Amino acid sequence: MTYCVSQLAEYHLCVFFNACRASRVAFLAFAVLLYGVAAHAEGGKAIHFRIVDGQLSEGPAVVRVSEGETVSLFWSADQASQVHLHGYNLLIGVGPGGPVEMKVLAKATGRFPVSLHDAKGHGHANKPLMYLEVYPK
Repeated sequence: MTYCVSQLAEYHLCVFFNACRASRVAFLAFAVLLYGVAAHAEGGKAIHFRIVDGQLSEGPAVVRVSEGETVSLFWSADQASQVHLHGYNLLIGVGPGGPVEMKVLAKATGRFPVSLHDAKGHGHANKPLMYLEVYPK
């Protein structure tokens, strides 16, 4: 069997582009699988909040989750202070340095306020920043 130069070139180009297409498909499949594993490993919702002048300036006023679910609340603030999730007794320090994670495994059901304390832990003078609502399964 004999091939002319143009047929061989066409054959090699066809093989090359099919191989590239197969590589792209394999890469995309791997990326989708990796994203799914990463999302599963995180195990729940991630919600970001920002506090400016002692008030919630970004983020929802209410976060709703189901019992047994994990939620990560990421907090940043313009001033050093503390964020307190009542009912779960979680207290984290926040400030201008960047977001700080408050990871919550929703074990107790109900409506739980999140309030702001000053850097020394004193607070509750203001209304809650937001509420975490945990619903039974």
